[in-house]
Amino acid sequence: MKEVLLTGFLLCFSCHTHSESTPDYQHHADFITPPPGQQTIGDGHGDIAVSANGDIYISVQGGAKPRVQIYTADGSYKGNLEGAASDFHGFRIHRDTDGVEYLYGTELEGERLVKWSLDGELVLAINIDDEVPSNLQKRRRLLKGVRVTGVAISRDDRIFVTDGYATSLIHEFDQQGNYLTSLGGKNAPWNFSTAHKIIIDGRNDSENLLVTDRENNRLVWLDFKGNIVATHDRLRRPSALSIHNNLLAIAELHGRVTVLDATNKIVAELGTNDNRKQISTPKVRPKDWEIGKVTSPHGISFDNDGNILVTEWNKWGRVLKFKR
Repeated sequence: MKEVLLTGFLLCFSCHTHSESTPDYQHHADFITPPPGQQTIGDGHGDIAVSANGDIYISVQGGAKPRVQIYTADGSYKGNLEGAASDFHGFRIHRDTDGVEYLYGTELEGERLVKWSLDGELVLAINIDDEVPSNLQKRRRLLKGVRVTGVAISRDDRIFVTDGYATSLIHEFDQQGNYLTSLGGKNAPWNFSTAHKIIIDGRNDSENLLVTDRENNRLVWLDFKGNIVATHDRLRRPSALSIHNNLLAIAELHGRVTVLDATNKIVAELGTNDNRKQISTPKVRPKDWEIGKVTSPHGISFDNDGNILVTEWNKWGRVLKFKR
């Protein structure tokens, strides 16, 4: 076992043995009941999040009920978040300093960061291209526009947005939507290759940004000034992140879900699929889905009981639950 200590983080790069405190998860088949008249939820290329009351929010880009679908904690369809777009690539439910929960989301085609109340009121909309400095806009135009993929919100309501499918820059805004700065990117020292999703990691006293550097198969921790704090590699195209207590769950597009403990040791690997025809693709048909095996995990969230919910990149739309 090789361990590296970096600025307060214990990163384990090659450990696969489990400790006595290893959480045990079992796949919960047929967890989601799709909207009436549908066999599946609809074309999925988005995210999943859980509110304080246990409701589950899932973004769907196609089918009879696109946009953001809402389910009860037991997977029963409740309705849609009216007004939300169908291109919510990444989103979070965050309780702001005003004590109210909001849904923050990135519109992939709309090139916006939006903030919705959970009862369907648009509170804030930021057109990323309009707000960032002109020198960064020029770089974007060469890359055919903004491609925002993920969002995270700090304890003091600062907003961080990843331009994951274009520059791999991370843009910071204050809670009113005013642009503050940009960090990261494809150049050294970050060398990001698709900074896909982002989360605030507060498991160790101070908050840090945690980024899925997808095509480099690693996670990267940054402080709020953009300095690299730590990395964790040897992953399988990490796509999305969720934290519950001291556990970190990672959705890996290349057919796996990994769980790390407080010291970032691997304590569980779930749904592992090594069939190369079924991973990192949206084309696996429902008849070919295997119980207990993922295909292309794209969004992830712990629920309020510590169970892991996964939504996949899949034309038909697939949601999995690993029950603790």
